[in-house]
Amino acid sequence: ANTSFSVFPNPTSGAFVLVSELKQFQIQIYNVMGEKVFSKIQQHTTSTIDLSSYPSGIYFLKITAKDGSAAVKKIIKE
Repeated sequence: ANTSFSVFPNPTSGAFVLVSELKQFQIQIYNVMGEKVFSKIQQHTTSTIDLSSYPSGIYFLKITAKDGSAAVKKIIKE
């Protein structure tokens, strides 16, 4: 599976868009302490995620395909 994906805008003030070629995958977001703050199973290639209620800082967005392959990107919330 192609686990490459893009995220914009980054840095974000709250909401951002995730675009992937995968049709189904798991989204997980972790804070810098390694705590999972968001998790969802995604059924579409595009998703909007809103971090407005989370504190400013650095987050790590991980997507995992059905075959177990994964990719991570750093998200900066202003």
